[in-house]
Amino acid sequence: MKEIKLHYYIQREKKEVKTIAAKIPENWDECSSGQLDFLLGFRRKYQGNEGKIRVVKYLFNLKKIQLQFIPSDILVLLQEQIEWVYKDKKVYYNRYEKAHGLFGPGESLSNISLIQFVHAGNYIEAYLKDQNYLNLCRAVACLWLEKGKKYNLGDTEERVVKIKNKWTPTQVEMSVMYFATMKDAFINKIYYDVFHGDGESSEESNTDPWFSMMHGLATHGSLGTLEQVQNENIHNALMTWQEIIKSNKQLQKNADTTTV
Repeated sequence: MKEIKLHYYIQREKKEVKTIAAKIPENWDECSSGQLDFLLGFRRKYQGNEGKIRVVKYLFNLKKIQLQFIPSDILVLLQEQIEWVYKDKKVYYNRYEKAHGLFGPGESLSNISLIQFVHAGNYIEAYLKDQNYLNLCRAVACLWLEKGKKYNLGDTEERVVKIKNKWTPTQVEMSVMYFATMKDAFINKIYYDVFHGDGESSEESNTDPWFSMMHGLATHGSLGTLEQVQNENIHNALMTWQEIIKSNKQLQKNADTTTV
């Protein structure tokens, strides 16, 4: 936290000394839950100077009339103190790892199953198409579970109701953003071959690639039946599938060399 105290002068009937004093966060980790909700809301709705002014007003607890009398150089100085709200794109979400009795995925999504990952992603895609807020809640309900409970799609709607009624929209959006951030930072990069293949386009059927992958893993047999594959840890499943892809590529390369 940063403690800021500034004095400035305003000229009315006589010269007056005014003081701005506040203790403000310097990054997302130092924000309270309430501050987090407000600041992310401002960041979503307002850009540029308007957004910064609103953040300054909120964090320094200023009244609208006060802003009118603050000298421009002081206002610029105040805006510099909150630049991180708009510049720092890495928002930390660990405060929501446990929320309202539900426990979410760890860093790098290390503790979720393949089917949780797939279902959450499907609901997020659905939301992007129809903007139905319930689909965001469903995505969260796939990832945030009661302690010790195994994921089951059948009881997801019960959690959806709890999330819709008890979580703020910002909490829901942050949780989805966390999932997307971890997916981009870890899953997509570590298992590059799974998500990018060989770079060649395919004119094949409209088969869901996740469906094909799960059946491919079940056929391979190393992770067990289809149900066992679905409940396998996301990293173990993707690592196994990536090794299969690499092995198949090598076999194809050897076959092409032999043919030549």
